[in-house]
Amino acid sequence: MTENTELLFSAIVVLALEVFEFFAVRKESAGIFSPRLPWRLFNYFCIASLLFFSIHYLLGGARGPKDPPFWFVLPLLVIWIFVRPGTLVATSAGLFAYTIYGMRRHFIPWTDVKAVTTEWQEERLSYHSIFPFTGYTVGVMSRGGLRIVHTISLRRQARFLDVLREHVPASAFAPGLYDWHPGRG
Repeated sequence: MTENTELLFSAIVVLALEVFEFFAVRKESAGIFSPRLPWRLFNYFCIASLLFFSIHYLLGGARGPKDPPFWFVLPLLVIWIFVRPGTLVATSAGLFAYTIYGMRRHFIPWTDVKAVTTEWQEERLSYHSIFPFTGYTVGVMSRGGLRIVHTISLRRQARFLDVLREHVPASAFAPGLYDWHPGRG
């Protein structure tokens, strides 16, 4: 197998994972909070690169004495797939968190939400930034202890808070969070 074929195969596998996630997750609802485009592209590049090097090492690519050992690439690939930010989906039934390209799913029914918290107040990345964000996380905690978190690597934090306001009583929100509307002055 040539290096071009290995690279093409790596790109096709990553694209197939994204298509699988698209159909597994997007069928749920229109309230989808997926990773931001730059983060998704960075993940595509890293996973495709690690997959390429794994295939290259597996098929006996030239390895010198100063090259990293074969076992070094595979654990990095597995770790990168597991730490990739998942997609959150808000439906009329509750909040879903999909990880590992939609293969693992967590669910909190709206009636089971215990608390909604955030760690920061509204910030702007620079003086003229048009993209305010609420902070690093907006967390939703269930009565059973499950926590689903919307981080800054996911899209539309302000819309996520609006969806929570539609389905969760104001008493579940941290003080001041229910009446706070980021980016609206």
